[in-house]
Amino acid sequence: MEKNYHHAYFREGRDVTLFSVERHHHGAMGIIRKSLTGRTIARALDVGCGTGAFTVALLELAHKVVGIDVSTYALKVAGKRFQHNKRVRFMKVDLEKRILPLKTGSFEAIICLHVLEHIRPDKLTCLIENLHRSLTASGILIVAVPNCGASYRKLFGDKNFGRQDPTHLNYFTPSTLDKLLRPSFVSTHTFTYPVPFIWMHSPIFARVFSFNLGNNIYSVCQKQNSR
Repeated sequence: MEKNYHHAYFREGRDVTLFSVERHHHGAMGIIRKSLTGRTIARALDVGCGTGAFTVALLELAHKVVGIDVSTYALKVAGKRFQHNKRVRFMKVDLEKRILPLKTGSFEAIICLHVLEHIRPDKLTCLIENLHRSLTASGILIVAVPNCGASYRKLFGDKNFGRQDPTHLNYFTPSTLDKLLRPSFVSTHTFTYPVPFIWMHSPIFARVFSFNLGNNIYSVCQKQNSR
Protein backbone atom coordinates (compact mmCIF):
# COMPACT_ATOMS: atom_id res chain seq x y z
CA MET A 1 0.00 0.00 0.00
CA GLU A 2 2.79 2.42 0.87
CA LYS A 3 3.84 2.84 -2.77
CA ASN A 4 0.46 4.46 -3.43
CA TYR A 5 0.17 6.43 -0.22
CA HIS A 6 3.58 7.34 1.19
CA HIS A 7 5.49 10.37 2.47
CA ALA A 8 5.51 12.05 -0.96
CA TYR A 9 1.71 12.21 -0.78
CA PHE A 10 2.01 14.58 2.18
CA ARG A 11 5.12 16.42 1.05
CA GLU A 12 3.46 17.28 -2.25
CA GLY A 13 0.74 19.20 -0.44
CA ARG A 14 -2.17 16.78 -0.23
CA ASP A 15 -2.31 16.77 3.56
CA VAL A 16 -5.71 17.94 4.82
CA THR A 17 -3.99 20.60 6.87
CA LEU A 18 -3.08 22.30 3.61
CA PHE A 19 -6.56 22.22 2.12
CA SER A 20 -8.98 25.10 2.38
CA VAL A 21 -9.81 25.15 6.09
CA GLU A 22 -13.36 26.30 5.49
CA ARG A 23 -14.25 23.81 2.74
CA HIS A 24 -12.64 20.66 4.11
CA HIS A 25 -10.98 20.75 7.53
CA HIS A 26 -13.62 22.86 9.29
CA GLY A 27 -16.50 20.92 7.78
CA ALA A 28 -15.10 17.50 8.67
CA MET A 29 -14.28 18.60 12.21
CA GLY A 30 -17.87 19.79 12.60
CA ILE A 31 -19.26 16.49 11.38
CA ILE A 32 -17.06 14.54 13.80
CA ARG A 33 -18.14 16.69 16.74
CA LYS A 34 -21.83 16.60 15.82
CA SER A 35 -21.81 12.82 15.39
CA LEU A 36 -19.91 11.96 18.58
CA THR A 37 -20.76 14.69 21.10
CA GLY A 38 -22.73 13.30 24.02
CA ARG A 39 -21.32 9.79 23.69
CA THR A 40 -19.01 8.22 26.23
CA ILE A 41 -15.83 7.48 24.30
CA ALA A 42 -12.99 5.87 26.20
CA ARG A 43 -10.96 5.12 23.08
CA ALA A 44 -11.21 6.38 19.51
CA LEU A 45 -9.32 5.34 16.38
CA ASP A 46 -8.17 7.63 13.57
CA VAL A 47 -7.66 5.42 10.50
CA GLY A 48 -5.28 6.92 7.97
CA CYS A 49 -4.50 9.66 10.46
CA GLY A 50 -1.79 11.29 8.34
CA THR A 51 -0.22 14.14 10.27
CA GLY A 52 -3.05 14.18 12.83
CA ALA A 53 -5.30 16.88 11.41
CA PHE A 54 -8.51 15.20 12.60
CA THR A 55 -6.94 13.61 15.66
CA VAL A 56 -7.46 17.01 17.28
CA ALA A 57 -11.25 16.62 17.08
CA LEU A 58 -11.14 13.11 18.51
CA LEU A 59 -9.06 14.27 21.47
CA GLU A 60 -11.84 16.69 22.37
CA LEU A 61 -14.32 13.82 22.58
CA ALA A 62 -12.37 10.73 23.65
CA HIS A 63 -10.21 9.95 26.65
CA LYS A 64 -7.60 8.20 24.51
CA VAL A 65 -6.93 8.24 20.76
CA VAL A 66 -4.94 5.90 18.54
CA GLY A 67 -3.86 7.05 15.08
CA ILE A 68 -2.73 4.59 12.42
CA ASP A 69 -1.20 5.24 9.02
CA VAL A 70 1.17 3.60 6.53
CA SER A 71 3.31 6.71 6.04
CA THR A 72 6.40 6.88 8.21
CA TYR A 73 6.82 10.54 7.29
CA ALA A 74 3.25 11.49 8.29
CA LEU A 75 3.50 9.60 11.58
CA LYS A 76 6.75 11.37 12.40
CA VAL A 77 5.05 14.73 11.87
CA ALA A 78 2.04 13.63 13.94
CA GLY A 79 4.24 12.34 16.73
CA LYS A 80 6.07 15.64 16.95
CA ARG A 81 2.79 17.56 16.83
CA PHE A 82 1.37 15.65 19.81
CA GLN A 83 4.62 14.88 21.62
CA HIS A 84 3.40 16.39 24.87
CA ASN A 85 -0.04 14.74 24.81
CA LYS A 86 -0.06 11.44 26.68
CA ARG A 87 -3.61 10.61 25.56
CA VAL A 88 -2.67 9.91 21.95
CA ARG A 89 -0.35 7.41 20.32
CA PHE A 90 0.44 6.60 16.71
CA MET A 91 1.25 3.30 15.00
CA LYS A 92 2.46 2.40 11.53
CA VAL A 93 -0.10 0.00 10.06
CA ASP A 94 -0.65 -1.26 6.53
CA LEU A 95 -4.42 -1.04 6.17
CA GLU A 96 -4.42 -3.65 3.41
CA LYS A 97 -3.26 -6.45 5.71
CA ARG A 98 -5.79 -9.23 6.29
CA ILE A 99 -5.78 -8.78 10.06
CA LEU A 100 -4.99 -5.38 11.57
CA PRO A 101 -3.22 -5.19 14.97
CA LEU A 102 -6.33 -3.86 16.71
CA LYS A 103 -8.08 -5.48 19.66
CA THR A 104 -11.63 -6.68 19.13
CA GLY A 105 -14.24 -4.31 20.57
CA SER A 106 -11.67 -1.78 21.72
CA PHE A 107 -12.99 1.49 20.25
CA GLU A 108 -16.25 3.36 20.79
CA ALA A 109 -15.60 5.53 17.73
CA ILE A 110 -13.57 5.22 14.53
CA ILE A 111 -13.02 7.83 11.83
CA CYS A 112 -11.81 6.87 8.37
CA LEU A 113 -11.65 10.09 6.37
CA HIS A 114 -10.46 10.01 2.77
CA VAL A 115 -8.78 6.65 3.12
CA LEU A 116 -10.97 4.14 1.29
CA GLU A 117 -10.22 5.66 -2.11
CA HIS A 118 -6.55 4.72 -1.60
CA ILE A 119 -7.15 1.05 -0.74
CA ARG A 120 -6.83 -1.66 -3.39
CA PRO A 121 -10.35 -2.71 -4.43
CA ASP A 122 -9.85 -6.33 -3.41
CA LYS A 123 -8.84 -5.22 0.10
CA LEU A 124 -11.77 -2.90 0.86
CA THR A 125 -14.14 -5.46 2.35
CA CYS A 126 -11.41 -6.84 4.59
CA LEU A 127 -10.61 -3.36 5.91
CA ILE A 128 -14.27 -2.68 6.70
CA GLU A 129 -14.52 -6.01 8.51
CA ASN A 130 -11.44 -5.14 10.58
CA LEU A 131 -12.96 -1.80 11.57
CA HIS A 132 -16.25 -3.49 12.44
CA ARG A 133 -14.42 -6.01 14.61
CA SER A 134 -12.53 -3.25 16.43
CA LEU A 135 -15.67 -1.34 17.43
CA THR A 136 -17.62 -1.87 20.62
CA ALA A 137 -21.18 -3.22 20.36
CA SER A 138 -22.73 0.20 19.79
CA GLY A 139 -19.68 1.82 18.21
CA ILE A 140 -19.80 4.51 15.54
CA LEU A 141 -17.81 4.64 12.30
CA ILE A 142 -17.50 7.90 10.34
CA VAL A 143 -16.34 7.54 6.74
CA ALA A 144 -15.57 10.18 4.12
CA VAL A 145 -14.63 9.71 0.45
CA PRO A 146 -14.64 11.94 -2.65
CA ASN A 147 -18.00 11.98 -4.42
CA CYS A 148 -17.17 11.01 -7.99
CA GLY A 149 -20.82 11.31 -8.93
CA ALA A 150 -21.20 14.87 -7.66
CA SER A 151 -23.90 16.63 -9.68
CA TYR A 152 -22.31 19.99 -8.85
CA ARG A 153 -19.10 19.02 -10.63
CA LYS A 154 -20.89 17.56 -13.63
CA LEU A 155 -22.98 20.70 -13.92
CA PHE A 156 -19.79 22.70 -14.46
CA GLY A 157 -18.20 20.15 -16.78
CA ASP A 158 -15.83 18.50 -14.30
CA LYS A 159 -16.62 14.86 -15.02
CA ASN A 160 -13.30 13.57 -13.66
CA PHE A 161 -13.58 14.90 -10.10
CA GLY A 162 -11.87 12.50 -7.70
CA ARG A 163 -10.16 10.64 -10.54
CA GLN A 164 -7.18 12.91 -11.19
CA ASP A 165 -5.19 11.77 -8.17
CA PRO A 166 -3.10 8.71 -9.19
CA THR A 167 -3.28 7.38 -5.62
CA HIS A 168 -7.07 7.03 -5.90
CA LEU A 169 -7.89 3.41 -6.65
CA ASN A 170 -11.64 3.50 -5.94
CA TYR A 171 -14.32 5.92 -7.10
CA PHE A 172 -17.41 6.23 -4.94
CA THR A 173 -20.95 7.52 -5.24
CA PRO A 174 -23.36 7.55 -2.28
CA SER A 175 -24.90 4.27 -3.45
CA THR A 176 -21.60 2.41 -3.91
CA LEU A 177 -20.32 3.54 -0.51
CA ASP A 178 -23.58 2.39 1.07
CA LYS A 179 -23.24 -0.98 -0.68
CA LEU A 180 -19.76 -1.42 0.80
CA LEU A 181 -20.81 -0.53 4.35
CA ARG A 182 -24.26 -2.09 4.57
CA PRO A 183 -23.21 -5.72 5.26
CA SER A 184 -21.42 -4.64 8.45
CA PHE A 185 -23.12 -1.42 9.52
CA VAL A 186 -26.46 0.27 9.81
CA SER A 187 -25.92 3.59 8.06
CA THR A 188 -27.60 6.14 10.27
CA HIS A 189 -26.85 9.10 8.03
CA THR A 190 -25.27 9.34 4.57
CA PHE A 191 -24.95 12.71 2.88
CA THR A 192 -22.78 14.75 0.54
CA TYR A 193 -20.88 17.85 1.60
CA PRO A 194 -19.75 20.52 0.83
CA VAL A 195 -21.00 22.36 -2.19
CA PRO A 196 -18.49 25.24 -2.33
CA PHE A 197 -19.73 28.34 -0.51
CA ILE A 198 -22.75 26.47 0.89
CA TRP A 199 -22.55 25.50 4.54
CA MET A 200 -24.08 22.45 6.15
CA HIS A 201 -25.40 24.66 8.96
CA SER A 202 -27.87 26.32 6.58
CA PRO A 203 -31.28 24.59 6.75
CA ILE A 204 -32.17 26.20 3.42
CA PHE A 205 -29.85 23.81 1.63
CA ALA A 206 -30.61 20.68 3.67
CA ARG A 207 -32.65 19.20 0.83
CA VAL A 208 -30.13 20.21 -1.80
CA PHE A 209 -27.56 17.79 -0.43
CA SER A 210 -29.91 14.87 -1.03
CA PHE A 211 -29.54 15.58 -4.74
CA ASN A 212 -25.88 14.49 -4.68
CA LEU A 213 -24.31 17.92 -5.13
CA GLY A 214 -21.55 17.75 -2.52
CA ASN A 215 -17.90 17.10 -3.33
CA ASN A 216 -17.54 14.53 -0.54
CA ILE A 217 -19.65 11.67 0.77
CA TYR A 218 -19.94 11.18 4.53
CA SER A 219 -21.47 8.15 6.16
CA VAL A 220 -22.06 7.93 9.91
CA CYS A 221 -22.62 4.26 10.69
CA GLN A 222 -23.51 2.23 13.74
CA LYS A 223 -22.27 -1.30 14.29
CA GLN A 224 -24.64 -4.19 13.74
CA ASN A 225 -24.51 -6.25 16.90
CA SER A 226 -25.59 -9.47 15.20
CA ARG A 227 -22.40 -9.84 13.20
